[in-house]
Amino acid sequence: MITIKNDVYSFGAVLMELLTGKKPTSFITKFGESINIIHYFISSIKDKMLSNVINLEDASEEEMERVGMVAQIAMKCLDQTSAKRPTMREVAEELARINHELDSLTIEEKNEVTECKVDEENFYSHETSITCEMSQHGTSSSIF
Repeated sequence: MITIKNDVYSFGAVLMELLTGKKPTSFITKFGESINIIHYFISSIKDKMLSNVINLEDASEEEMERVGMVAQIAMKCLDQTSAKRPTMREVAEELARINHELDSLTIEEKNEVTECKVDEENFYSHETSITCEMSQHGTSSSIF
């Protein structure tokens, strides 16, 4: 029977595909056994071995944490028991929360705006000075 929870499962499959780069119909071979990527993805998350299915090699600690949060959402969506799956509203709220946290960090980084002033009188000479001020900290320093 097709229900709204089928859409949630499908969305989980899409998230899994985005995270792993593998189609939900893919199989991997482990210990000589062919395993569906969705089952392997779920077991990797449960075993806290996300790096088995997602390349986190160049990721920062914050990026790994966010990927882990999205992977947890995908795992919930992929639950075999449809009654245990979240609603799409819950999924959207969780993803929005993760996105909001990312936006907050980005805004904090952007608040550290550096303004630089060039000594225009001596611009073409070797005695040019550039003074920079960090708007968040109110400190200033001379680069040259």
